[in-house]
Amino acid sequence: MTTLALAFAFGLLAATPAMAGQTGNAGEAAATPPASAAERAERERIADAIMAEANVVGMLDQMVPAMLDQMMPSLIQGNSGREDEIRRILSEELGGALKQAGPAIVNRSRDLYVERFSAAELGEMLAFNRSPTGRKATRLLPEIQMQMFAYGQQAGQAAVAAVMPRIIDRLKAANVKLPTSS
Repeated sequence: MTTLALAFAFGLLAATPAMAGQTGNAGEAAATPPASAAERAERERIADAIMAEANVVGMLDQMVPAMLDQMMPSLIQGNSGREDEIRRILSEELGGALKQAGPAIVNRSRDLYVERFSAAELGEMLAFNRSPTGRKATRLLPEIQMQMFAYGQQAGQAAVAAVMPRIIDRLKAANVKLPTSS
């Protein structure tokens, strides 16, 4: 469970610096061509500013409480009275792991932006991040993403639970061999 939460957190952080960086949206700009050495250096400079402006490393600390809230309910079952100890252990371990991973997250995030956006596009993203709306988005995005993740898990589990009997019935009707639980 901890590995899954960390992997999710790292994935969120890579997406956090600018909401405009999402792919698959209507009106998305064409793919960015490979850059010359000078263009790549300019992209890296601006992407570094985006990472700094977004305070990606600082967001790691903000994510720990949300991750704890996600993990605690399953861990406290059968451990009544040990909630504080569990929370302390999780906080120390997750906080340490996220701090240690911070530089690699920032570097990989920067590289992803450099590979996908021109210097002009990165400049637009930086300008957005420095605007009042961009600052608000940067501040709230980790919390929103964690809440979306939690809701997505619940909604996905409910959807699967609702449809599973029909799936099993249809597979049986099609003479598909189903695994048996042991």
